[in-house]
Amino acid sequence: MRENERFSLSLDHDEAVGVLNALNYFGFGIDADTCHTLTGLDQARVQALHARLHLAHRADSSRR
Repeated sequence: MRENERFSLSLDHDEAVGVLNALNYFGFGIDADTCHTLTGLDQARVQALHARLHLAHRADSSRR
């Protein structure tokens, strides 16, 4: 995938929770070097991605 190329993805509730848990761990539970090694992203970007997906998941869950 090219940089800044976008795609959409649908996850069921359990999958979304799993992805959020993994991003939370990578963003906050390990050191920055290990986070970068495992994800290819710097830790601040992983934290921002977690926050964005967490807000989207909360908004989607509240509509149900």
